[in-house]
Amino acid sequence: NPTTAVKKKEPFEQTGNKGKRSTTEQPLIPGRVLAAVISLILSVLFLFMAIKPDGALLKIILSLLTGLVGKVGFYFAIPATFYLFLILISSKGKPVKMRAACLILFVLFSSSIHHLIVNNQTLIGGFKLISDLYVGGITGTSGGLICGLLAMLIRWACGDVLSYVLLGL
Repeated sequence: NPTTAVKKKEPFEQTGNKGKRSTTEQPLIPGRVLAAVISLILSVLFLFMAIKPDGALLKIILSLLTGLVGKVGFYFAIPATFYLFLILISSKGKPVKMRAACLILFVLFSSSIHHLIVNNQTLIGGFKLISDLYVGGITGTSGGLICGLLAMLIRWACGDVLSYVLLGL
């Protein structure tokens, strides 16, 4: 019966202003929707850059990304950003932080495994090592600066076989 329905009262502020209703404004675009749109744009941008980077800005972004995470990491980032878009859109308010973190780690660890396979460089070298990793990421002969350093640190700490196992898991 609609006449006997109980009406809900809006919550009051806890600041001591009795009788005044709380006026919390909702953002125009929720953060999850904004993150989903950004990940879709990045996915399409990465796809265009992988197919044919025409402009100077796209070439700069491509060289920056491949220098940091290597070519393998860049190519794995294309479906990962699209999958992140799907996760954010279809989650319906459920927590997605762990799935997003796992996607990022998957891209980083894939490129690190590639670095372990193709590059036997050691941690000795100073600033030359940093430039070698960055340039090697652009050319595809290393995992880039971030993933290459990660792979080299794990190889130094655990050895070859265990580093493959750790990064693979």
